[in-house]
Amino acid sequence: MNFIKTTLSALALVSIMTLASCAGSGTKEVTVNDSIVTVAAEKVIPNENITPEVYDLAADEYLSFENGYGYPIVVDFNATWCGPCRAFAPIFEEMSKKYSGKIQFISVDVDRCPDVANAFQVQSIPFILFVTPDGKISSHVGMMDADELDAKLQNLL
Repeated sequence: MNFIKTTLSALALVSIMTLASCAGSGTKEVTVNDSIVTVAAEKVIPNENITPEVYDLAADEYLSFENGYGYPIVVDFNATWCGPCRAFAPIFEEMSKKYSGKIQFISVDVDRCPDVANAFQVQSIPFILFVTPDGKISSHVGMMDADELDAKLQNLL
């Protein structure tokens, strides 16, 4: 009986170590709603330059808006299996072209980046974050049409 418990404990430990190594080699602390959350990540996104198209967050990246970036940022938390997310994607893409060079657009797949989704307390998708140039965050849960998104974006500028 002890042998079985020891073997299962060892397997559990190896599994946890393997999963931790897959999550990224570094961790970062991110402050969300006055609480500190640790996220496995290699680099902070966004950086000082606005990309001309929607930026797809990679699994080893994280988001931090504590001090702002001097320009507005919009983040779409989504998943490939989510129907409303798929319907919203072309609208998000269209707005990224309309506001190219003025607003940074970031797409976060919650399946690929679960730590980031958890850090921002994403419970339903699509989940949209609107970040002012000085780092203040507001959010919207659910599908938005182009006019609704455009009005929110105008308020960020």
